Amino acid sequence: MPRTQVNKYPCPYCPYEAWSEKDLEDHKRFAHGDTGQDQGEDKSEPQEVSPQPEPPKAVEVTPPTEEVSPQVETAKLEKPEGEAELPPGIFVPSPQPDFWVSERVARELYIIGKLSDKGEAVNVKVLGPSGVGKTSLGWEFAASFKRPCFEVHWGMYQEPSEVWGKDRLSMETGTYYEQARYVDALQLPKCVIILDEPNRCHPEVLNTNFALWDWRRAAWVPDLRKMIRVAPGVVFFACMNEGAEYIGTNPMDKAIRERFGRTIRLTWPPMRVETKILLKRTGVDKETAEKLAKFARDVRRNPKVGCAPSTRQLLVAAQDVVEGLPIQEAVMYAIINDLDENTDRQALLQHLQIIGSVDEAFVEGREEEDDGDST
Repeated sequence: MPRTQVNKYPCPYCPYEAWSEKDLEDHKRFAHGDTGQDQGEDKSEPQEVSPQPEPPKAVEVTPPTEEVSPQVETAKLEKPEGEAELPPGIFVPSPQPDFWVSERVARELYIIGKLSDKGEAVNVKVLGPSGVGKTSLGWEFAASFKRPCFEVHWGMYQEPSEVWGKDRLSMETGTYYEQARYVDALQLPKCVIILDEPNRCHPEVLNTNFALWDWRRAAWVPDLRKMIRVAPGVVFFACMNEGAEYIGTNPMDKAIRERFGRTIRLTWPPMRVETKILLKRTGVDKETAEKLAKFARDVRRNPKVGCAPSTRQLLVAAQDVVEGLPIQEAVMYAIINDLDENTDRQALLQHLQIIGSVDEAFVEGREEEDDGDST
């Protein structure tokens, strides 16, 4: 029996093959930022760098006459067109032009967006090393789909009741109860709620959300005297650092882990992408950016060293270089001085030759000894 012919639609930017024209359009829009406009633009590597955001409608943070440092770009917060005013703390972020995820992660985020558009509430667990962009992933998802976004810092909660609100004191009215903004976000359709470090609060605090994160999507809150229901299309991103090196974290309860059935594990971007990130965010010269990115890549691949410089640390080093610090000293203050005793510093010495000539004193994170007599 002859096999059924399946028409595939190859992406012009990457190896992805769509199963329909609509899927191809959605893929190009989400993964590459291709909206069908500006066809003449050069998009040789679109999957690595997100498209430049449209000019924000909000008021600029700095006056036009003031020189803005290229290494600091404040996130632009916008109100969705045609929507009512969002509560304070809930906003629609603008996309970061240099944000990068792998093609596999982009496809999963695309599926999550489709489920949310259908009214499904989705739980996503985001894991990975520190500084890899776990929290930024939720922000970028909200920006790509133009969704309202709210971030919950779970390390701030000590008591279960604080999740829903807190008693406040006013000189005019005395004591009153203030509902938490988290409750407003839960009831806002298609809101992206970033659960930042939920394993840093007491497990009893997370127990209050069991019914919200499973099939029930509703919970009776005695302090509020009402039933809280998760609005259609809400997406939860639980972003966590896990491991013995992260002090202050608690083992995540299995019941909670299973409620977040989808797990995205982020890794470091390719060297060429990390180089572009350093260039765009800090304005450092290309040679320095390439040296920092290559140094980080080689160290991460060497299991003997026992450390993995993060993109966040590389950005700090690049900022110092832009301000006039030699690259060797910038790496010392951003990376070397932070290493623990388990790091194989001799193995690290070989990789450090990429950034320039260094000695053992540099690897030990100390100043060179001056044996000369002062005169």
